[in-house]
Amino acid sequence: MHSHGPWQRDANENTNGLIRHFLPKTTNLTCVSRGEINYVVGSLNN
Repeated sequence: MHSHGPWQRDANENTNGLIRHFLPKTTNLTCVSRGEINYVVGSLNN
């Protein structure tokens, strides 16, 4: 896997945008519970 491949940038940016719907950029991730993370992951994967 080429983690810095230019062809992967669009997918990465799209995923970041989807995550930002749940966790805005100013969110302190140290205050986000494991349950909240699991909710976001589940919502995005299903």
